[in-house]
Amino acid sequence: MAHPNTHTSRKSPPGARRPRGRRAGRFTVATLAGAAIMIPGALVDTAPAHAAEPFDCSTIYAINANNGNGSTLWSLDAISGAQTTIGTIDEGADPTSLFNGLGVAVTPEHPDGAAFAMRWDPWTTNDAGALATFDFATSTTTTSPVVRMPAGWGATQTHGAYDSHSRLFFHGAATGGQLHLEARDPSTGDRQGRMAISFSAAPAPGSNGDIAFDRDGNLYIVMSSANDAAIYSVDVHDIALASSAPYPTVRATRIQSFRVDDTDGLGVNGIAFGSDGHLVVSTGLELLRVNPMSGAVTSHVTFTEPGIVDIASCSSPSRLTLQKDFPEGRHSEDPADQVRLSVSGDGLTDLSVTTTGTSPGVQQRRLTLPVLPGATIEIEETGAGAEQERYHSSWNCIDDASGAILASGDGTHGSLTVPRVADGVGLLCTFVNSPRGDGEITLTKTADVAEARQGDTVTYSFEITNTGTSPLSDVTVEEVAFSGSGATPEVTCPSQPLSLAVAETVVCSATYTVLQADVDRGSVENTATATGTTPDTGRITSPPSQVVVSTPGAPGLAIVKSTDAEAFWSGSVIDYTFVVTNTGELTVTDVRVDETAFSGAGQVPEVTCPPDAAALAPGESMTCTASYTVHDADLAAATIDNAAIAVGQTSGTTVESSPSEATVPRGAGEVSPEETGEAKTPPAEETPSAEKEITAEALANTGNDLTFAVVAAAVATAMALLGAALAVARRRAAAVTD
Repeated sequence: MAHPNTHTSRKSPPGARRPRGRRAGRFTVATLAGAAIMIPGALVDTAPAHAAEPFDCSTIYAINANNGNGSTLWSLDAISGAQTTIGTIDEGADPTSLFNGLGVAVTPEHPDGAAFAMRWDPWTTNDAGALATFDFATSTTTTSPVVRMPAGWGATQTHGAYDSHSRLFFHGAATGGQLHLEARDPSTGDRQGRMAISFSAAPAPGSNGDIAFDRDGNLYIVMSSANDAAIYSVDVHDIALASSAPYPTVRATRIQSFRVDDTDGLGVNGIAFGSDGHLVVSTGLELLRVNPMSGAVTSHVTFTEPGIVDIASCSSPSRLTLQKDFPEGRHSEDPADQVRLSVSGDGLTDLSVTTTGTSPGVQQRRLTLPVLPGATIEIEETGAGAEQERYHSSWNCIDDASGAILASGDGTHGSLTVPRVADGVGLLCTFVNSPRGDGEITLTKTADVAEARQGDTVTYSFEITNTGTSPLSDVTVEEVAFSGSGATPEVTCPSQPLSLAVAETVVCSATYTVLQADVDRGSVENTATATGTTPDTGRITSPPSQVVVSTPGAPGLAIVKSTDAEAFWSGSVIDYTFVVTNTGELTVTDVRVDETAFSGAGQVPEVTCPPDAAALAPGESMTCTASYTVHDADLAAATIDNAAIAVGQTSGTTVESSPSEATVPRGAGEVSPEETGEAKTPPAEETPSAEKEITAEALANTGNDLTFAVVAAAVATAMALLGAALAVARRRAAAVTD
């Protein structure tokens, strides 16, 4: 907020005093609406000032010191500077209360979002105030009284934020060249401890500013004058709280500087991280967007309403932590055997930290800073603890959430590009140094391709170097881990037995042909070590070296549905055939056929597939079948339509084919029972008919056969009528059975 020199008077700020009649009227309405609800240590307002608005961590929120009725809570448009009112944080018992130290978060007590702010009541004694909590779901304010603020802090509360890692609310101000912070339980307001932040490398440019946390609990600070500001970081491992004096003092690392040029004369009063990782900064008049790595101000807009004293969000930036590990201890107990860790790239300059002490393992001093997605970062170590004749140095950078290795290498210098990950990524980069002995051997394994398909041949190279001070004999390479489905590659070296002089390097090789199972797995991983014998220490083994070759493949299924039935009639059977083919590059398992559409009146045909359905390799096919017996009700339609798809699994992912359809028309002369009262029989082979015309000429030619012809015609007519009667009876019996 504005620096305390603007609020030293005991008078109410402009707009804070209201006519007594207005206050009395509001009190009467509140009294009629119902008494305030009292809970231990808190006061809850029952009537929201505005309708609730959904909470969003990517949104920048802001407050003013006092709008005459409390503090206005806004959401900000970082592009236009427009302010949308969310609600009002209740003024409390003192209408001249001043608010600052905004923090926002989703908490177990406030699953729909909450805003936290410190309230100072100037007219009360003992520097009293409260931690005010605004609930987004109800638009109500809960206050947790603070019996006594830190001595002398009073209206100078300038910094505040909620830490989702510790679930504590931090607030404070700069005094005596240090930033003093208190941590409170946001649900009760109880103090959990205090600490001081020192800016020992150089004095802070001013005493105004704000704080913010990332998801890992690292603290970011901006200290500002009217014209200049600086960004600092405090590693989460260094944050320490104490309930009584002397309070711990924590050293902040200066990350970058930027210009403010605030015409209001107060400089930065609020900071928050945008969803893209940029630092968003507020002054009393403007909203600035700052690259936290270079300090470049990339945009600024003017607020549509004046008076903002603080901003906050709960977006977490991408962040990088650089640390040092001596897993086997240092080469000697010399206190000067230290390492200087430094980070550069994309605007960062001279950002470093130096280890201290002689303890083994990961060192306490680390370097933590916000980084932007897509930025290229250079990391380096220098100093006696990194000298190549004393140590073997390697480095790796992992995603600290998943543990996945994002980049790695040997030596004292590394480079990586910050991944573009939603909600930011935590990068943990470590230089690992192992003391060199008399004998030492290193292995670097590489592959000639980064990706391979089924049938491709991958050629591996094994570069072996004697990095010690003694010659090596009987040098061998061993594959210690291999994920391929085929035989482990056989390593071939220039000579056997192999010997290496000091600093000598040889290259061995091996080949591997990728199998379908490797494609299904997605990669082939290969780890090897080199071993040699020294004259004094015996067998020594290099650190393992790993190569991962990606084996990408796309899944695919196709289905062709068919039937040999040219038409259907009541009681006829339609046989369907489904030919399923794996058209992709991955083996598909648990293959089945799903009927997706069927117009028949009876049950959907049940599809039967062979045991081959357990797995189909690329290019393989299988045939499934199904049958359907036509019902009389099917005769009401001109066709029976049927569509199906093939479904299978690849590495837990469902694969579906495009649908295939089969249509069978109704047989000629077939009509529905609703039209005739009975169904007709399917067409039969032609038989002599009693209805054939008997002409006079025919009678003349029959001679004595006339009588026989008449009798035969009568018999044929009777047989036809009997056959029709039997067909009707059979169909009716079938209908009853159905």
